[in-house]
Amino acid sequence: MPDRSTLGYEAEPSDVAAHLADFTDLLELYARASAENALLLAAARAATAYKARALALLHRDGYSYEKIATMVGISETRSGVQKLVEQGRTLLAQDAELGIVGTPDDAAPVHKVDGASASDLHHGHS
Repeated sequence: MPDRSTLGYEAEPSDVAAHLADFTDLLELYARASAENALLLAAARAATAYKARALALLHRDGYSYEKIATMVGISETRSGVQKLVEQGRTLLAQDAELGIVGTPDDAAPVHKVDGASASDLHHGHS
Protein backbone atom coordinates (compact mmCIF):
# COMPACT_ATOMS: atom_id res chain seq x y z
CA MET A 1 0.00 0.00 0.00
CA PRO A 2 1.50 3.36 -0.95
CA ASP A 3 2.33 5.91 1.73
CA ARG A 4 -0.52 8.46 1.40
CA SER A 5 1.38 10.99 3.50
CA THR A 6 3.78 11.59 0.59
CA LEU A 7 1.26 11.33 -2.23
CA GLY A 8 2.43 13.38 -5.20
CA TYR A 9 5.98 13.83 -3.90
CA GLU A 10 9.00 11.71 -4.64
CA ALA A 11 12.67 12.20 -3.78
CA GLU A 12 15.00 12.17 -6.74
CA PRO A 13 17.64 9.39 -6.50
CA SER A 14 20.38 11.93 -7.24
CA ASP A 15 19.23 14.10 -4.33
CA VAL A 16 19.22 11.12 -1.99
CA ALA A 17 22.69 10.03 -3.10
CA ALA A 18 24.04 13.57 -2.70
CA HIS A 19 23.39 13.45 1.05
CA LEU A 20 25.91 10.67 1.51
CA ALA A 21 28.25 11.01 -1.48
CA ASP A 22 31.12 12.75 0.33
CA PHE A 23 32.05 9.83 2.53
CA THR A 24 34.61 7.18 1.58
CA ASP A 25 35.28 5.72 5.04
CA LEU A 26 32.68 2.99 5.55
CA LEU A 27 32.29 3.54 9.29
CA GLU A 28 31.88 7.27 8.75
CA LEU A 29 29.36 6.52 5.99
CA TYR A 30 27.45 4.22 8.33
CA ALA A 31 27.43 6.79 11.12
CA ARG A 32 26.33 9.56 8.75
CA ALA A 33 23.63 7.38 7.22
CA SER A 34 22.36 6.54 10.72
CA ALA A 35 22.29 10.22 11.70
CA GLU A 36 20.53 11.15 8.44
CA ASN A 37 18.01 8.37 9.00
CA ALA A 38 17.19 9.60 12.52
CA LEU A 39 16.91 13.21 11.34
CA LEU A 40 14.72 12.38 8.36
CA LEU A 41 12.41 10.15 10.41
CA ALA A 42 11.97 12.94 12.98
CA ALA A 43 11.35 15.45 10.17
CA ALA A 44 8.77 13.13 8.60
CA ARG A 45 6.92 12.79 11.94
CA ALA A 46 6.96 16.57 12.39
CA ALA A 47 5.77 17.14 8.81
CA THR A 48 2.89 14.72 9.33
CA ALA A 49 1.86 16.64 12.45
CA TYR A 50 2.08 19.98 10.60
CA LYS A 51 -0.08 18.57 7.82
CA ALA A 52 -2.71 17.46 10.33
CA ARG A 53 -2.67 20.91 11.93
CA ALA A 54 -3.08 22.52 8.51
CA LEU A 55 -6.12 20.38 7.72
CA ALA A 56 -7.68 21.21 11.09
CA LEU A 57 -7.13 24.91 10.48
CA LEU A 58 -8.60 24.70 6.97
CA HIS A 59 -11.69 23.03 8.43
CA ARG A 60 -11.87 25.67 11.16
CA ASP A 61 -11.76 28.30 8.42
CA GLY A 62 -14.93 26.84 6.91
CA TYR A 63 -13.77 24.29 4.33
CA SER A 64 -15.71 21.03 4.22
CA TYR A 65 -13.96 17.68 4.52
CA GLU A 66 -14.70 17.02 0.85
CA LYS A 67 -13.30 20.39 -0.23
CA ILE A 68 -10.15 19.86 1.85
CA ALA A 69 -9.57 16.47 0.22
CA THR A 70 -9.93 18.05 -3.22
CA MET A 71 -7.72 21.05 -2.40
CA VAL A 72 -4.81 19.02 -1.05
CA GLY A 73 -5.19 16.20 -3.57
CA ILE A 74 -5.86 13.26 -1.32
CA SER A 75 -8.35 10.55 -2.15
CA GLU A 76 -9.50 9.98 1.41
CA THR A 77 -13.12 9.33 2.18
CA ARG A 78 -14.99 11.95 4.17
CA SER A 79 -14.35 9.93 7.33
CA GLY A 80 -10.65 9.65 6.46
CA VAL A 81 -10.28 13.42 6.11
CA GLN A 82 -12.34 13.91 9.26
CA LYS A 83 -9.93 11.62 11.13
CA LEU A 84 -6.95 13.66 9.90
CA VAL A 85 -8.70 16.90 10.90
CA GLU A 86 -9.40 15.49 14.36
CA GLN A 87 -5.73 14.54 14.74
CA GLY A 88 -4.83 18.11 13.86
CA ARG A 89 -7.35 19.50 16.36
CA THR A 90 -5.83 17.33 19.07
CA LEU A 91 -2.35 18.61 18.26
CA LEU A 92 -3.55 22.22 18.21
CA ALA A 93 -5.28 21.73 21.57
CA GLN A 94 -2.04 20.33 23.00
CA ASP A 95 -0.21 23.34 21.57
CA ALA A 96 -2.70 25.64 23.30
CA GLU A 97 -2.15 23.88 26.63
CA LEU A 98 1.58 24.44 26.21
CA GLY A 99 1.04 28.10 25.38
CA ILE A 100 2.34 27.80 21.83
CA VAL A 101 1.33 30.74 19.62
CA GLY A 102 -1.12 30.06 16.85
CA THR A 103 -3.66 27.86 18.56
CA PRO A 104 -7.30 27.25 17.62
CA ASP A 105 -8.25 30.04 20.03
CA ASP A 106 -6.85 32.68 17.68
CA ALA A 107 -9.41 35.40 17.10
CA ALA A 108 -9.75 35.21 13.33
CA PRO A 109 -8.94 32.70 10.63
CA VAL A 110 -5.81 33.76 8.76
CA HIS A 111 -5.23 30.81 6.45
CA LYS A 112 -5.55 31.07 2.74
CA VAL A 113 -5.47 28.26 0.24
CA ASP A 114 -2.70 29.99 -1.70
CA GLY A 115 -0.42 29.68 1.33
CA ALA A 116 -0.39 33.35 2.31
CA SER A 117 -0.12 32.57 6.03
CA ALA A 118 1.20 29.65 7.99
CA SER A 119 1.62 31.41 11.34
CA ASP A 120 -0.51 28.83 13.13
CA LEU A 121 1.83 26.08 12.04
CA HIS A 122 5.20 27.76 12.50
CA HIS A 123 6.56 26.66 15.85
CA GLY A 124 9.10 24.23 17.14
CA HIS A 125 6.80 21.50 18.43
CA SER A 126 5.10 18.67 16.60
